[in-house]
Amino acid sequence: MILASQAMIRKWTEAGAWEDKTLIDYFKDHIRTQPDKVCLVDPLNKEALVGLKPERLTYRVLDHAADSTAEALLALWIKKDDIIMVQIPNTWELAMLYLAPDRRLDFPHANAMAGIRVWIHRRFDRVRGDYHRG
Repeated sequence: MILASQAMIRKWTEAGAWEDKTLIDYFKDHIRTQPDKVCLVDPLNKEALVGLKPERLTYRVLDHAADSTAEALLALWIKKDDIIMVQIPNTWELAMLYLAPDRRLDFPHANAMAGIRVWIHRRFDRVRGDYHRG
């Protein structure tokens, strides 16, 4: 989903403020160049928010989690142009949900979450695969 007009894209690209690279491109660069560097740190109050201990994730671990979640979305018949709604605190799982649809669903942009169009009413205890209907 591209929210800027072509004129605005051209203006800011020519000014050097915007590049052709997306968030996903930068993430993939970091996976290649520094896979074991910590990229996400949960808030200290994560356990109070969702009942899980705070974690620190490396680019490699986040990449694996995004791939696994993309496969879970496909198993739920989620495909390109479907809508996914989530409401979770600002934890690593939320960041991962921004990355997952780009993996196996053929989305061209980093803001892929906005381009999906099916409502999912699921509650999950853990993003790592323990899904159940809520």
